[in-house]
Amino acid sequence: IIDLTEKEFPKKIPINKYSDSQCDVEYIRGLDEHLDLLEDLIHSARVKLEVFSKTLNFLPDNIFNALKDARRRNVNIILTVQDVKSEVAYNSLEYIGVQINEDRKTHTKFVFVDDKVSVIGSFNFLDYNQDKEEYFGICDCSLKISDLDNSGFAKQIRGKIYQNMILIESNKDLPIYLLRKQLGNSSITLLPNSFQHEDFLKYMLRAAKKRVTIYSPFITSRNAEKRLKLIADEIHQGVKLVLHINPQNRKLLEWILTKTPKLKHMTEIKES
Repeated sequence: IIDLTEKEFPKKIPINKYSDSQCDVEYIRGLDEHLDLLEDLIHSARVKLEVFSKTLNFLPDNIFNALKDARRRNVNIILTVQDVKSEVAYNSLEYIGVQINEDRKTHTKFVFVDDKVSVIGSFNFLDYNQDKEEYFGICDCSLKISDLDNSGFAKQIRGKIYQNMILIESNKDLPIYLLRKQLGNSSITLLPNSFQHEDFLKYMLRAAKKRVTIYSPFITSRNAEKRLKLIADEIHQGVKLVLHINPQNRKLLEWILTKTPKLKHMTEIKES
């Protein structure tokens, strides 16, 4: 969650209101930007590189070669995934000395470099799909957060992500939010799982006075119907609902909307 109070997201922002520590926040969008960023981060790593991805699949040659060069520099590389889809990728990475933690309960998409840079968002860095290149990753976005003076913010994000994974695997209660940090006049909050995301959505719907805009490019019938019913229960009359989706999902969404009559005249569908 990013709560922006400025019209444009600032390039360099203070860690909190009472500190001169600075971090740099960059918005990353789409397949090419994410893959270029990953290659740059691998080349920049000097001590340690950690990547969280839901799955391990095919890796482009330039990414694999960058990882191989990093291992030659004795960079410690740790990949944490829930599923391994490609045994070829797995065996090739193990051969060059990459540590792979598989079967972990994580849906986090995350890159961490040398205690200084965190990248977190919706892009699966290890799940590049060469057969679906036209669509893969085009709607994903991430935040690259860099410590400019060793404030420890990037390292703190890493610690919270590991803590959350361990709590889930231990079937222990999760916190309401993983991390909440004031960044100048804005703030960033990390949520631990789908329940907290749903609670946040309810909060935003109740607080909205004019418009709610949701970007959700991919749709499954059951989840979309459930979320739209939640929206109908929580949103106020007179508030406009704008839903941004991929063009191929428009008919499905229009059909699902017929099951929530309250939203019929207050919803606008946009194709992105």
